[in-house]
Amino acid sequence: MNCGFTSPIQSDCNDLLKVGGAKKRYWIGNIDDLDKSMGVGGYALDVSGNITQLYFKAYKGLYPFETKKNTVFGGFELVVGEGSNVFNHTFTAKVLKETAEAYATLKDLSVSEVFIIEETNSGLIKVFGIDSGMSVATMVQSDGVNQQADTSIAVTFAGADDDLPRFFLTTDLPTTIGLIETYEIA
Repeated sequence: MNCGFTSPIQSDCNDLLKVGGAKKRYWIGNIDDLDKSMGVGGYALDVSGNITQLYFKAYKGLYPFETKKNTVFGGFELVVGEGSNVFNHTFTAKVLKETAEAYATLKDLSVSEVFIIEETNSGLIKVFGIDSGMSVATMVQSDGVNQQADTSIAVTFAGADDDLPRFFLTTDLPTTIGLIETYEIA
């Protein structure tokens, strides 16, 4: 069987000028908090395949996180299998706060199935793991050997999915960010 593609990808000058990296703020949601009876597994899609809305169970939503600039990044990798292919979604962030409360949250995250929303420096909103979930793959911290050592906690989430990360877009970036903020739980 020969499976083909049906549309080209053509780059323009804006693609050449696009910057990398992600903003320092991101959001994490529990997969089980999505109302899977609504939309496509807890979210709505437009005709282009962009997420336009999330549906949460009562009193559930997104948890906002913020860290230092240039310490957050997401990505994916195609893994070709004998039977089918999957896309491994990954997301890494550095957690700067070291308190008993922060450690309790990290411990809870270590056993949670989540999805993560990232705002890139180029103005895209990417959603990782919303279909199959992601879990903590590694969590590493060191006090270092000198005063200038990086003492943050590097947390990497990973999960296999049948699809690439999705984009979240309503009409424009400020409107989309505004909508995401309405889902926030303090």
